[in-house]
Amino acid sequence: MEPRSETTILLVEDEDIARGVLADVLRHAGYDVIEAKNALDAFSVDTRGAPIHLIVTDIMMPGIDGLQLLQRFRGRYPAIRVLVISGNPDFEGPIDSLERTPTAFLGKPFNGYDLLHTVEWLLHRPPD
Repeated sequence: MEPRSETTILLVEDEDIARGVLADVLRHAGYDVIEAKNALDAFSVDTRGAPIHLIVTDIMMPGIDGLQLLQRFRGRYPAIRVLVISGNPDFEGPIDSLERTPTAFLGKPFNGYDLLHTVEWLLHRPPD
């Protein structure tokens, strides 16, 4: 099992407060977190050659939405794992169509335990 400190999570959330809280929870648990405020910001992330293991993204964002973001990132990182978060439970269905790598959905609001439990499950689940 890979240590959390060697696991990089790209967090894409357009709401500053929500992004800050989520990043704090993930960092406190030992993950390396790269924050992006929208999809365009996420596309310009410089990982300095480090792999991104998991994307945590909101679906509803101005401009390019979370599904479009994920489709582009899957081109760069075909095995990337995905956690979709949304206040709209109707978006759980469309993520099922996203290729074969492990994907999960968390409906807002959720707590830190639910976030960390889902992240751990995704990171340690074998590909389908």
